[in-house]
Amino acid sequence: MYKVGMRNNFKILAFSGILIGINWVFLFEAYRFTTVAAATMALYMQPTFVILASPFLLGEKLSIKKLICAFIAVLGMILVSGIIKTGLEGTKGIFFGLIAAVLYACVIILNKFIKSEIQPYEKTIIQLVFATLIVMPYIFLTEDILALEFSPIILIMLLIIGAVHTGIAYSLYFGALENIPAQTVALLSYVDPVVAVFLSAIILKEVLTLPIFIGSIMILGSAYFGDKVK
Repeated sequence: MYKVGMRNNFKILAFSGILIGINWVFLFEAYRFTTVAAATMALYMQPTFVILASPFLLGEKLSIKKLICAFIAVLGMILVSGIIKTGLEGTKGIFFGLIAAVLYACVIILNKFIKSEIQPYEKTIIQLVFATLIVMPYIFLTEDILALEFSPIILIMLLIIGAVHTGIAYSLYFGALENIPAQTVALLSYVDPVVAVFLSAIILKEVLTLPIFIGSIMILGSAYFGDKVK
């Protein structure tokens, strides 16, 4: 079954892995040319792209209620990102962020075509291998590798980020794609920045402003009710 699943899904997995790698490259470039808030806002247009494309590519019905939930989530993301305060600085960076969003939307849609005969962790391994093959040349071209210094704590943190926050997280994420509609996945993706904001408050002691609270409620509410509506 393992070999059959690998053979039947390999092309889609390889292509989606390549798209993930290119997505990372454009996101890193977006951070170079604009603010983190603006780049993040551009990237999180990805769920909206999935919602709008799913009726045409996946045959999922797009209801008015789910469309409204997506719109509210976008408004909430604007409040959470702080882009109202910082402004849209760096058109080039925002453009790169939007490209990254489109690429990741394509990854989500492609994963809906993967047959269930392959396990989520197997999918993740293949996709991340191809993503790494894309990112490595980018790193060598943009960074002075010889100047990098790695202490034991940095290596441990890199291992945790690679194994837990990338490997396990991607495995759970792509495994969920098999069981729920792409539109629901898209709406739940907006929970990501909310979790990041509250973790930053707990761990980094960053201040949570009123717009962040309101935006978080809008996002979580949209994700909850968006999963309920048909």
